[in-house]
Amino acid sequence: TATHLLLAAIQKLINPESYQRGSNITAERMRLDFACDHKLEKEELQKLEDQVNEWIQADLPVVHDEYDKEYARNELKAHGSFWEKYPEKLTVYTIGDWDNPTSREVCGGPHVEHTGVLGHFKVQKEEASATDHADHSVRVLRAEVSVTDHADHSARARKEEATAKEEASATESQAVSETLARRASLREISTTSVTRTRAES
Repeated sequence: TATHLLLAAIQKLINPESYQRGSNITAERMRLDFACDHKLEKEELQKLEDQVNEWIQADLPVVHDEYDKEYARNELKAHGSFWEKYPEKLTVYTIGDWDNPTSREVCGGPHVEHTGVLGHFKVQKEEASATDHADHSVRVLRAEVSVTDHADHSARARKEEATAKEEASATESQAVSETLARRASLREISTTSVTRTRAES
């Protein structure tokens, strides 16, 4: 999932024509090989990192389904680097809004169900690919992701939701109390005024 987000960030911030040339994922880190015609500057790497973390914090949904290859390519506009090698039926993962997705890629998975469980994304290194070192047409990004336990994340989300509801309820109760107090005060002023008028009469 983080690899998909990183490629989406590259296409958004660096080059919309960039595409994946390979990847390698372990429990400790991820590596993305992508088409790029220049070495990324520090500022560019920071923007990529910030963008991926923004999407992680947005806790975007991640959904997938199987489609015919031609439909996935021509109708869904799914990103894929090896169309000639893909089977006629393939899996497409969509991250974010269905009609305007953050990412939509052909992939065998597996993926998380929503981006919030990814925790934090950190770029470790950027360099030219050893296999394409001569023309620097392929760059390599290595990064790490501190995955959050799904159960912990869900529990935290439920707690935050409950807290928000309690705060909203407390605010509403305070507003009602203040309204009743103002009405009582107005009635008291009105009663005092009537009593004074009668007395003066």
